Amino acid sequence: RFVSVLKKPEEELDLFFFPDFKTLFETRFAAGKGEVFTQRFAEMGQRFEFVEDEALLKGQGWSYPERNDTASFQWAVGAQAELGLPVDLPADAPPSDATLRLRVLPYLYPEAPPQNLELWLNQYHLATLELPEHWSEHEIAVPADAWSTSANLLTLRFSRTASPASVVPGAGDSRSLSAAFDYLEIVSGRATGPDDDG
Repeated sequence: RFVSVLKKPEEELDLFFFPDFKTLFETRFAAGKGEVFTQRFAEMGQRFEFVEDEALLKGQGWSYPERNDTASFQWAVGAQAELGLPVDLPADAPPSDATLRLRVLPYLYPEAPPQNLELWLNQYHLATLELPEHWSEHEIAVPADAWSTSANLLTLRFSRTASPASVVPGAGDSRSLSAAFDYLEIVSGRATGPDDDG
């Protein structure tokens, strides 16, 4: 269903253009090839550690994985970032409630306004969080109605983004940083209580 932009029959090469990650993800599931995504997510324990081998499930809005003395993490860059969540939902059983857990740090600089994070699963608004100025962990209820039985796309939207080079004197990092993520996971069952901002 997409235009081939390069064909080399002698090399059995056919290159197609997909306009965005959402289209690619949904098209793969519609074509019955979503098992590779579902299998990879299951192998990851339905959890992103934000390391190199998770690229298959990342759309726009991510920098490269980094590590310090205490954690591996990855910066979301720009106003929006995407993650594929191909949870293995049986076709003959209805989706169930689940919980999304994450640990996040907003990009901080002098006089930065608060950072708000909106989370959307497919077309369902899960939550809007005002992130404290330190690493914080959050639990967000994901109701059964939010899940699709095929492709599931989590969209993270940020209220602000800035490059260190533009807001910190002497900084050389030109990436447009929004927030750093240590982990993000999906677990069965409802959230146990309000967000833990500690």
